[in-house]
Amino acid sequence: MALGKKNGRIEGKAFSLKLKLKEGTTFLETPYFEIQEKQGDKYVVTGKESDVSGDLIKVETRVNEYEGAPIRSFKVALRDSQTNEIYFTEFGLGSSVGRGVANSVLNLTDFADVQFGCYVTKNKETQKKYPAVSVRQGNSDKTTGWKFNPKDEGSEMPSVREFAGKGGKTEKDWTAVEEFFLAKLNAFAGVVDAAKAKAKPASGPAPTETQASNKDDDNNDNDVPF
Repeated sequence: MALGKKNGRIEGKAFSLKLKLKEGTTFLETPYFEIQEKQGDKYVVTGKESDVSGDLIKVETRVNEYEGAPIRSFKVALRDSQTNEIYFTEFGLGSSVGRGVANSVLNLTDFADVQFGCYVTKNKETQKKYPAVSVRQGNSDKTTGWKFNPKDEGSEMPSVREFAGKGGKTEKDWTAVEEFFLAKLNAFAGVVDAAKAKAKPASGPAPTETQASNKDDDNNDNDVPF
């Protein structure tokens, strides 16, 4: 499995996948990746899939600005070893989904056949449903797990800063955590590049994609555990 059924897609083609978690302000019952293909000088939506897989060949961090605030994110590129199709997708570190994916990606030691899958889970304390993205390898039913567990004694992951917001409601500032993952992903990107350089280069397009990133604010961090 790479990106659903091929349906006559051109070998070696690149696809941009946008993670869709909400419709307006409401969480989707079934989150998905929106498939965008480059046609001419623009990207056109051509379908959707709940999962995507391939060999991890690139990790890239980004810091953009939205209304004067930094938006931290990271992009990954997967290559289908059979068709040489390349899939790009981006995860925002400002959401629990993005930080969870980052924590799982950082736990990878082998970059072959990595799978991202969308699903819905529940907060154990509030029983509130929210979207999530799993990271697996091969045909395993087990996820890769986190590299850093904030509950572990002596964890190098920084704590979340809590403060009183409007009406005295407790709010959370994830800035230190976002910056922590950004730094770890920057270092990890070099590991992925080194592994790719050692491997036999595959045919097909180079892993580059220039579509503008989007602000990732599809999750309410006060309702989720991470």
